[in-house]
Amino acid sequence: MVDKRYAAQIRLPEIGISGQQRLSESHVLCVGAGGLAASVLPALVAAGVGKITLIDKDVISASNLNRQTLFLPTELGLPKVTQLATRLAAQNPSIAINPIIDNLTLENAYALSNNHDLILDCCDDYQTKLLINDTCVNFKKPWIYASALGWDGQVAMFSNSSLDTPCLRCYSSRIPINSLSCNNSGVLGASVNIVGSFQATLALQTLLQHYENKDKMYIFDLWSLQVQEFIIPYNNNCKHEQLINANYKNYQYTPLTTNELDNFHIIDIRTLTEWENGHLPAAQHVNIGSLISNPEQYLVPSKPTLIYCNQQQLSKLAVDNLRPLGFNVWWLSGGYNAYKEKQG
Repeated sequence: MVDKRYAAQIRLPEIGISGQQRLSESHVLCVGAGGLAASVLPALVAAGVGKITLIDKDVISASNLNRQTLFLPTELGLPKVTQLATRLAAQNPSIAINPIIDNLTLENAYALSNNHDLILDCCDDYQTKLLINDTCVNFKKPWIYASALGWDGQVAMFSNSSLDTPCLRCYSSRIPINSLSCNNSGVLGASVNIVGSFQATLALQTLLQHYENKDKMYIFDLWSLQVQEFIIPYNNNCKHEQLINANYKNYQYTPLTTNELDNFHIIDIRTLTEWENGHLPAAQHVNIGSLISNPEQYLVPSKPTLIYCNQQQLSKLAVDNLRPLGFNVWWLSGGYNAYKEKQG
């Protein structure tokens, strides 16, 4: 039986019973638990999106309260994700809410993104937006970019449906590298709510597999109430296989579950005897010298490649040699020994 709370939206031909079922089975990752999240997530929870993961390391401060409207003055100093999760769970107890008190980093981005159908950019840090972009491009995951600063707002759904679809880096020439944040440029709470409403609508459209508005940028002048839209052009100089920003510290990957390894082409560079005595599922044995000298023979263009040795020194060496050549390769954090120990 369908929950009566969803009866009104089920009447919409774009949703219906099948669409409601699709929403209930959807998993969304929200990066950031501030003003945009406070606008977007109540709409998704009300619509019945089945599982939402929140990640943010920040705590509530007095300067947040004008736009982060789900927080109370009595909660200053408390983690944003836990308080936001409490509000959302109270709004709709049937939704699974998973708060993570951490920043999105290179070390956790792939594992988290892999387990979700859609990623929401609700942060105000440009480097984190690039990390979301690069992760989603590599995994062909859709994500929704959003920004609200001053009187300006921007929203776009990047579909990543093929290698010739645009990404944030295709558009980044329009965005200042030393980007501003709400803390130093100012923002009005009502402006954030407008941008968040557009982001929530795009999120629901994406989860319902309606892609009419994909890869378009919506730009708001919230003082004059003007809205512009344009199709984001694909930049031929944007190399999708080289998207990981050089400012990131390393290219290690820590899988949270064995199933996540299915998204990688896996190469074992230990000795053949060690490989025969036990290896990761579907791992191909390749000598490290052969891999570095002739990578085209062993790497699969359609998938990121995870390289591992017993610990991590040799695999890190292989990645350090292959990354500058444009290959999408990663080394297994801690190596095979750490992985087996973690698996028990």
